[in-house]
Amino acid sequence: MISLLVFTDRAWSTGFPAGLPGRYLAASGEVTGHRWGRKWPPTGIFHWPPSKQVTVRYFAAAAAAAGVKEDAVELSDRATIAEILERVQGRHGDRLRQVLRCSTFLLNEVAVRNSRTVVEPGSTLDVLPPFAGG
Repeated sequence: MISLLVFTDRAWSTGFPAGLPGRYLAASGEVTGHRWGRKWPPTGIFHWPPSKQVTVRYFAAAAAAAGVKEDAVELSDRATIAEILERVQGRHGDRLRQVLRCSTFLLNEVAVRNSRTVVEPGSTLDVLPPFAGG
């Protein structure tokens, strides 16, 4: 991972994706003596490449089975909900596996029924076990 200092006083292309603002310099480089005479402090610090994580939130019996309320799961390219669920089952064991079989899922607050749905980095997957009540 590369940490980048961002200076927004002038645009400069370094091969990083368009849309990230300003001027980039490697965080480990000399900034104060740099020939462009940048202002200090920088306007922001970005990390490249961006994180490929998804947040998995557990509710009620799922949280009890997992032993945590939230997990961060590293994604592979084109990861699906099924792959994410396999990873969390591997972390938390058979008790969570049993709860996941009867749970419903929200991906970014929208119900999903297809476990082959591709999950984008930065998404949130909510695990909702059956609730009783009235």
